[in-house]
Amino acid sequence: MIDAGRVVAEGTPDALKSVIGADRLEVTVRDADALARTAAILGAAEADVDPETRRIRVPVTDRVGALIGAARALQDAGITVLDLGVHRPTLDEVFLALTGDSTQTATQTGGRA
Repeated sequence: MIDAGRVVAEGTPDALKSVIGADRLEVTVRDADALARTAAILGAAEADVDPETRRIRVPVTDRVGALIGAARALQDAGITVLDLGVHRPTLDEVFLALTGDSTQTATQTGGRA
């Protein structure tokens, strides 16, 4: 990855993505009042809760197991889920984490990272 003509990171896409963290389980709930219960079910210690979008993100290592376990646990708890998935960090997220400057770099590269 290059930022303003300087190499900021090298490696395969998977290696670069691992720099900023693990895969994330992402859940969007229908009701904002269910956020606290959902975070507790998913593991509140590491949960990133966004009340505005009603989305919770939790790092996971077992993608399939985390997805299945979360779906069952949330259904058993009676929480209405609008969206549920496991996502890997994107190369854009890696770039922003490494450089911290989205506007200047995007302008210089024509919107490409």
